[in-house]
Amino acid sequence: MPNKKTNCPICHGLYWNVHQHLIQVHNLSIAVERKLLLASKSGRFSGKIDCPVQNCTARGLLRLDSHIRTQHDLTSDESSHLIAKAKRKAARHALKKFQREPKPDTDMGVRVQMLQEQVRRLEDNKGEKKEVQPAPCSSTLDTLLEQYRTHVLGMRTSAKSESNAGQQVRHVQNFLQHMWGKMSPPTLNLSFLTNHTKIYSWVSNLSSRFRATTVKVYLGNVSKFISYLTLDRPRGTKIGNNSLRALSVALRRLNDTILTEVKHRRLEVRHEKSKNMLKMTTLEQLVRKTSERIPKALDYLAHNSNSDSLRSCLGYIATYLYATTGHRSAVVSNMTVREFQDADEHDGRYVINVKDHKTAASFGMAKIPLSSSEMAWLKKFFDLRPTLPGYTEEVPTFFFTSKGQVFSKISQVVAETCQKLGFSPNISVTSIRSAVATCVERNLPTDERRDVTNLMCHSEEVANRYYVGERSVIEAHAARLKLRSALGLGGATPGDRGHSCNNVDHNEEQQQQQQQQQKEEEEEKKEEEEEEEEEEEEKKKDCEERDKIESPPVGPQHPHTPVRN
Repeated sequence: MPNKKTNCPICHGLYWNVHQHLIQVHNLSIAVERKLLLASKSGRFSGKIDCPVQNCTARGLLRLDSHIRTQHDLTSDESSHLIAKAKRKAARHALKKFQREPKPDTDMGVRVQMLQEQVRRLEDNKGEKKEVQPAPCSSTLDTLLEQYRTHVLGMRTSAKSESNAGQQVRHVQNFLQHMWGKMSPPTLNLSFLTNHTKIYSWVSNLSSRFRATTVKVYLGNVSKFISYLTLDRPRGTKIGNNSLRALSVALRRLNDTILTEVKHRRLEVRHEKSKNMLKMTTLEQLVRKTSERIPKALDYLAHNSNSDSLRSCLGYIATYLYATTGHRSAVVSNMTVREFQDADEHDGRYVINVKDHKTAASFGMAKIPLSSSEMAWLKKFFDLRPTLPGYTEEVPTFFFTSKGQVFSKISQVVAETCQKLGFSPNISVTSIRSAVATCVERNLPTDERRDVTNLMCHSEEVANRYYVGERSVIEAHAARLKLRSALGLGGATPGDRGHSCNNVDHNEEQQQQQQQQQKEEEEEKKEEEEEEEEEEEEKKKDCEERDKIESPPVGPQHPHTPVRN
């Protein structure tokens, strides 16, 4: 038995013994076929491999690592990535070749082996009297859960859908294990579900570990599983319809009891998010800094093509697109090469239409408007794609990781980019979207606001409920002043010591008052200066007249004037 679970390459479920799972669930009875199928995903392949380095003609190598080390000048990371990629590719080719070849009737051989095993067990137990106990049918229960996972997925094939389906199955497994009450795997008949009192202890256990919102998700996923059992009645289950209906009633009752806690939790989360909301000036700085870094990052990536430079460049581009459009993370990460090439153009302006996103059914394709310079950035990255680490034609998305996978965790790269630019490391795609939605709600009139929310692919109701931040202290007091004015109570409130409210109307009034006061002060200062100048002129005239009076006359004296000795 392996020490950890392994992913099934067909249904992507986790199993302790994936070989037995492939035999029992997917009917792959040939050992060679199972081995090649697992190697095509894990890269553990020991056959002949062609050299994956471009322009190298070496074929059928048994020691690809020695060939790359001696013949090509590559780093250890690059060589490891190329070797793993080449092994997976060789395993896929070997699997396809094996599947095309005619095979003998192996089903009969497998049946003979199973019969021989049963005979051996009977002979070993011959003469022994043992108490017969029902053995847990873990593999059969795994089959039931796998069928339910397929039922949940339906025709959806995206990575997000598979992740959600896997989460539902894990929640159901948690519920069944608790209701079973033993360390061993639960039995397939599900008769242990008739003890409804254990549901309350299960919810109590969840409440001690998780928030009310998470408990609600668990209850919803288990309710969907009970509905599946009621409608489909899978083979092997022996629980009756009455018991299933009673389970549904108990789950609904528990869900109703935690609704109040869920509402309170959502309000707490929104309040905390509002306190840490990005300001409009922060968004402006983020857009400016990323726009300055993108051309430099593209030039550096063209000359230094490695995983770090690729991650850095993608971080700048993605952060800029999220801050200027307010889209969800999936819009940028799910954008395909074909959608980029089919972008609409008019008078030097472009729009990329993305189909795969959360609200496509309600708002259609998500639109990414770009200017000519912004489109030039993406075109340059598109030209660099074949030379980047991880490039493969199997990945249809425009952006990809250095391991050749879809960039599903792009929010982590955005957080790293913001920290690198000097912002908080807690910035995420959702916080940027919330800040954009808040700026739209605060600064745009209703008709313009509707256009922007449609571009962001959500309604105004959803924006106000989940994204727009709460009113700040200043905004709340500004609203109260308007209320007092409407009630005819005047502007100032009792006990208000002149604190101003930065509402738009009050800001304008305050600015006008300040301008008027400044103007009056300037006029008073000018009048004082003029008065001082007048006083100085009067003093100057007085001095001149005084000098004329006190100074003796100049020139000959009058003849009749007596001269004193």
